[in-house]
Amino acid sequence: MFESTAGVVVVIERERESAAEALTELADDARVESVSESSAFATFVESSDEAVDCVVVGDGTTALSTVVDDVRDVAADVPLVAFRPATTTPPGAALDAGVTDVVPSDGPDATRLLVRRVEREVSHRRREREHAETANLLDTLFEQIPLHLYVKDTDGRHLRVSRAYTDDPEQYVGKTDVELAGSEESRQTYADDMRVIEENEPILYKREPLVREVGDRFSVDDLQRHYSETRPDVEALNGETVDDERYEGWVLTSKVPWRDVDGDVVGLIGVTIDVSQQEAYRRLLERQNTRLEEFASVVAHDIRNPLNVAAGYIELTRETGNLDHLQRVVAAHGRIADLVDDVLTLARGGNDIKQVSLVSLDALVTEAWETVDSETQAATLSIDGPLGSIRADKTRMLALLENLFSNAVEHGVRDTAATTGDAHVNVRVGRLPNGFYVEDDGPGIPDDVRERLFEQGVTTTPDGTGFGLAIVQRVAEAHGWDVDVVDATDGATTSGARFEIRE
Repeated sequence: MFESTAGVVVVIERERESAAEALTELADDARVESVSESSAFATFVESSDEAVDCVVVGDGTTALSTVVDDVRDVAADVPLVAFRPATTTPPGAALDAGVTDVVPSDGPDATRLLVRRVEREVSHRRREREHAETANLLDTLFEQIPLHLYVKDTDGRHLRVSRAYTDDPEQYVGKTDVELAGSEESRQTYADDMRVIEENEPILYKREPLVREVGDRFSVDDLQRHYSETRPDVEALNGETVDDERYEGWVLTSKVPWRDVDGDVVGLIGVTIDVSQQEAYRRLLERQNTRLEEFASVVAHDIRNPLNVAAGYIELTRETGNLDHLQRVVAAHGRIADLVDDVLTLARGGNDIKQVSLVSLDALVTEAWETVDSETQAATLSIDGPLGSIRADKTRMLALLENLFSNAVEHGVRDTAATTGDAHVNVRVGRLPNGFYVEDDGPGIPDDVRERLFEQGVTTTPDGTGFGLAIVQRVAEAHGWDVDVVDATDGATTSGARFEIRE
């Protein structure tokens, strides 16, 4: 409880006479001020920062009822003690005039009695102020704190709920979690409530899923809306836009026993905070760590082979003096360079894209094809009508197209030559209602590879890196797109592969 600051006792009397003199015996923290007329009381209150604990009305010419009215106009609930002679102001008349207490100034032991009555009123007034300050603090906590704060009784029923995560805290009151939701999750939270209450043991920092059935009653959306309405000067959630995809529904909960003054458990106090965003970050870090581990294992394996080849031919060159062997060394180093380039592209392609722009898909396709086709004339590109524009990151979009084209050309030319003797492949690009496709008329994708097609390191060519289609998938995911692979159709026959990228 607060220790309330001391207020002031104001004496209203003609001159500093008996009342003011008597009150000098009050406790040290009770300060006494005097005014000669009740009309001056308002001026004193307006000019003072101190609370008035009590008003003593001493002798004077102003009618007691007038003094009471003047005081009540400024301080409606302040205690008023009349200290006038009973001969001029009978106690009954004084009480009828509206004072709180009466001490006849001409009565026996009047001074000591006045001091005791004023001390009692001051003490009562300060306790009331302390209670009000405590209640105000509690109200402020439940109204403003950006946490789901709640109090429950011994049956697990909500007694009070903070407003931060809900527009209507009253919908919780009188109900248990099971009565609110009726789900398996709510039954578990109710069991936790009973454990805290019956075993007198707290539950701290428990990570648990948000009860879906009360998702509309417990949401960070309400927290942001609450602060934007009540505190426009506060930028809720650090100015971040609430994104529904964040809401996998994870919260962090702590509950402790609530004890009365005798130490008996009478319920629990709990606090829950939405940690969906932190959970999303944690999962993102896990995925990134997994990717790094995949990178390390694949790159270590794939680079070791060309390094061994290069080392072997260098040694052979030393032994034989035949410099022709160095061409194999150059080829091995070229393979390593290709691996490094693909790994870097794959790593960058998986990062979230913060900004996109409207770019010409026709221009991107042409530019990407020139890069790929500069190495071979054994492929033909056709565009199925105007492709229009697309909102994308241009650099990463080029990487996606280049890898799709490279995949079609490398596999199509080699595999077609092996099966038909015709070392040529046709690649076609066209629009879909919500995306675009890239297809070829090569031999298609083997069934034993199709399920692992987008995994890192998966390749069917001896000199392939196995990163190309993984890059395609990562770039698409970074844009929020999906990639599907189906058999391409060419007239009445099915051949080749078709990659469909959709928003």
